[in-house]
Amino acid sequence: MQKLLIVSHEKHLLCLEYTDKRLSGIRIINDTSGSLLGNVYVGRVSKMMANLQACFVDISRNLTGFLPLSNVFNPILANRVYDGTIKQGDVIVVQIEKDAVKTKQPVLKTNISISGLYVLMETTEGSIGISNKLDKKCKDDILSYLVENKMINPDKKILDGEEHNLPFSAIIRTNAGNPANYEALKSEWNYLKDTLKNITEYGLHQSIFTCLYKASEPIIECLKNYYQECYEEIITDIPEIYEKLQNTEKLKIPVRLYRDEYTLKKLYNVESEIERALQSRIWLKSGAYLILEYTEALTVIDVNSGKKQASKDNQQNFFEINMEAAHEIMFQLKLRNISGMILIDFINMENDAQYLELMNLLRELAKKDSVKTDVIDLTKLGLVEMTRKRIGRPIKELLQTI
Repeated sequence: MQKLLIVSHEKHLLCLEYTDKRLSGIRIINDTSGSLLGNVYVGRVSKMMANLQACFVDISRNLTGFLPLSNVFNPILANRVYDGTIKQGDVIVVQIEKDAVKTKQPVLKTNISISGLYVLMETTEGSIGISNKLDKKCKDDILSYLVENKMINPDKKILDGEEHNLPFSAIIRTNAGNPANYEALKSEWNYLKDTLKNITEYGLHQSIFTCLYKASEPIIECLKNYYQECYEEIITDIPEIYEKLQNTEKLKIPVRLYRDEYTLKKLYNVESEIERALQSRIWLKSGAYLILEYTEALTVIDVNSGKKQASKDNQQNFFEINMEAAHEIMFQLKLRNISGMILIDFINMENDAQYLELMNLLRELAKKDSVKTDVIDLTKLGLVEMTRKRIGRPIKELLQTI
């Protein structure tokens, strides 16, 4: 049974995912006051920074953004034809990828992306991607629907009304997996496509500092990332949030306003759960434990037998600890949003068949992760190598800055 809690914490909003009364996911929602995340502007390149491989772009008279050249894809220039370079004085359409933090300017990008409940679409050439949470049959059914309704061609390219290819790509979200949502998917698809067409066409003719698109409020954008059919309800003790969600179209999860002298944060032990999500030592039910350490280059996880009593067959005991640890490690990667290179030092085992079973378990668990996770190999030193795609910053960084 899964629930979402939306609570205030250190003047910020947290969206907390609970699975069987255990905290299983944390998202920090930007403060709704002053957030520009996702907005699209016509800006002007004010300064090139060759040493940083970036440039500064004025998006209003009082706000300048930072545009890494690595974030430049299919840029829309209003003053000239793009020739593969960005120059000072260029009038360019940009989207805010990260809000300003303290003294840092907002980070910008040129490939414009907008998302709905069922699909995310952006101005990059590519085919259709579908959520990894959906099985092959479900993916095939969605692709067939898109082709039959002339939304894509058989080569998975997006079509417009005249059936001409557009330089757009799309990712189908997990919420579209239910056939009952196909018509809603089609409606949202057309809306997003038309919105992107308007941005790309009108952006060429609008004056500098024009806001071409304003994103939904952060709380609404955050909820789009959850597979709605998995959740029993959303609970919040903030009346303003409750009213906002009650009036949100397409939100299928029931919303409940919690009112009691015993606060929602205490009821769900939020403070303690967050504290545990930051600790380096993670206890397992058996009495064994993990040590999780972050370095600049990678994350290292060490498995220890701890308080678990050794059996007569130590090898069987070690195998059981490692299998339990595998489940907890994959849970912690999601909870803490750990990404990049990951090294795991399991307890040494002598039986090759047990190592094979452990690796197979890790790969099966990795497939269930909504974030692309690869179990690479077992090294000669007995370390398991993994990688996990970077989606935002790890919870440790975020929680320590709020």
